[in-house]
Amino acid sequence: LAVESAPPPAPAPQPAPGAPAEANTPPRPAVDELAAARAERLNSLVLSAVTLTRDKALAIINGRILERGHQIEGFIVVEINESEVILRDGPGFEKITLPEVSNL
Repeated sequence: LAVESAPPPAPAPQPAPGAPAEANTPPRPAVDELAAARAERLNSLVLSAVTLTRDKALAIINGRILERGHQIEGFIVVEINESEVILRDGPGFEKITLPEVSNL
């Protein structure tokens, strides 16, 4: 009596190099998309006033009164100067400035 054995199971398919390890992992946005979204957030910020006193520096951005350490649109206020505000977003820094006023 001959006993037939089943062939060994095929190995599980491996993801292609650079592909996500799990099929359920959503794809990550492209670097260009992230940079565009960051630029859009930054461009949406409007600095309309700055007030400096001995004890405090305040900035009005998009109608909100902010001071150092406050957040807006994912950016953290790092520094407030006479005519500009320095913001941090992750490892990067950005500067927004007061619009120029003409003497008409």
